[in-house]
Amino acid sequence: MKPIYLDHSATTPVHPEALAVGTVRFSLGRDNTEEEIRRAVSILKALVEKRRILAELEGSVGGRGCR
Repeated sequence: MKPIYLDHSATTPVHPEALAVGTVRFSLGRDNTEEEIRRAVSILKALVEKRRILAELEGSVGGRGCR
């Protein structure tokens, strides 16, 4: 598994590390196209839905994990 690197702006006393792990940061500039942004949103939606399904499965087995 790849290590998770937390952005320095996501870990502050107000935003503890546990919340920072669930943070996604995007950097956009004038060169980004609407199609690139739409694709990123589409991928993110799919990943969030997959994670929700996995969380439901984990909950249904009593939090023992579902790996």
